[in-house]
Amino acid sequence: NINSSYLSGITDSVELAKAEEKISKKRAIELFESGYLNYLKPGTFKSLAEIHKYLFGPIYGFAGQIRTVNIGIACTLFPS
Repeated sequence: NINSSYLSGITDSVELAKAEEKISKKRAIELFESGYLNYLKPGTFKSLAEIHKYLFGPIYGFAGQIRTVNIGIACTLFPS
């Protein structure tokens, strides 16, 4: 469930990883500078899910949600 508006035209896994890194780093800086992190309760699932959704939401439609399927990148498996 990749959000194609941010990654349109990417067909290579290396290019996908580079785009994901670039977008998520930019979003991390925005999140930090906004001060929003100060309002999240440290160490809670809800806070981690909100951070994950903010960082990766523009890329992956499932960001911030509990995974129900296994996913993998290259030779690395991330079980659900």
